[in-house]
Amino acid sequence: MKNKIINAYIYSYASLLVIIASYKIIALLLHKNYMDAFADLFINYQGGFIRRGLIGSLLLSIYQISGISPIALAIVLSIAAYSFIFLYCLSKLKSYNYGFAFLTPCYLFGGIGIYGLGYMRRDYIILSAFLLITFLWKRLSARLWLYISLFICIITILCYEPFLFVCLPYFAILNQLKCQKVRTTIIALFILLLTFTICCLYPGTPIAKNQIWESTRSFLPQIGTIEFIGRNSIEVMKFHFYNNFIRIEHNVPCLAISLVSVIGMTYYLTNGLYVFNKDKFQVNDRKGIMFYLCLSYIFQIPMFICLSTDYSRICTYSAFTTIIMFTTIKYDTLVRYLPNKIDKKLNSIIEFTDIVFKPTKFKIFSIMLLIGIAEWTGGGIGQFIYSSELGTIIKCIKTIMNFHL
Repeated sequence: MKNKIINAYIYSYASLLVIIASYKIIALLLHKNYMDAFADLFINYQGGFIRRGLIGSLLLSIYQISGISPIALAIVLSIAAYSFIFLYCLSKLKSYNYGFAFLTPCYLFGGIGIYGLGYMRRDYIILSAFLLITFLWKRLSARLWLYISLFICIITILCYEPFLFVCLPYFAILNQLKCQKVRTTIIALFILLLTFTICCLYPGTPIAKNQIWESTRSFLPQIGTIEFIGRNSIEVMKFHFYNNFIRIEHNVPCLAISLVSVIGMTYYLTNGLYVFNKDKFQVNDRKGIMFYLCLSYIFQIPMFICLSTDYSRICTYSAFTTIIMFTTIKYDTLVRYLPNKIDKKLNSIIEFTDIVFKPTKFKIFSIMLLIGIAEWTGGGIGQFIYSSELGTIIKCIKTIMNFHL
């Protein structure tokens, strides 16, 4: 495929996403559809640990002090974080020229990312916190960075407990390279684990849910609930495990389809920029991306066994943390601290991929266009296609055809 054709498509698709995102924001404000804001910013319910999330508490405190709408602040915060991550990816990948710089964020945000243009979620706020940690890593002394980054991690875990699984391996790498002390790294990781454990000691109850609802009902049209609110933590973990691995007629097909999504995304990120600019994107760059992706998958295993059924988050967290780490610490630097076995294994995987399924522009473009992700609610193959870039384009066209405010 010619670069000009792909460039033209990427620019057109990016423009379409901007138009639809703007429309959705305006519609959200006019129709007061605030359920996403409540569900993802005002309450923590991950794994059944139902309590007031720290973000929601801060927004309500500001509301009580200044009268500024917490909904308005939630929307601004979500959109700012969403834009922050998008622009970061764009700026770091611009050396491949701007058309191909759009390649990665457009696919991850508009296709395989969390429900396409689902910006009213905590996920991008969490990723922004992680990005801030890596930004400071390059600019502060070891001791100052350690204190500030630990504070950011603790606050973010209090906002959303599973951030622990997202940041833990990368925080260990950053801390070890910065401080050069194993004991310091172990102590820092213990503090993060302790924070997560403390969060887990305060599971929610129907009473807690009702109290949260009472404090928000003046500006939210209705309460956002999920079916296991009110159960204890062990019951909720059993609920997730059952739906992820045992409930054959519903979620197991989604799990199988989601594995296709994860494999497709791994292939795409490892080889996408490589096939378009082999002069600047070398074999070590491919190994670096694959290493960070695999590390993220491994450490998210506990989260997706018994704490969640939302497989789309695997793709979102892994993809963007990988891009952030890849642009912060190159594999050439990291490989000096890794066992030779890991480097050889990454080499063999890439060589095997090049033989069996050699990366080409057409294959990368096809993955962008056709591979989405099945939602945990049982969307199956239909949802898999509908959440791809092709599906996103169809949804955007329908939105434009049915345009009304």
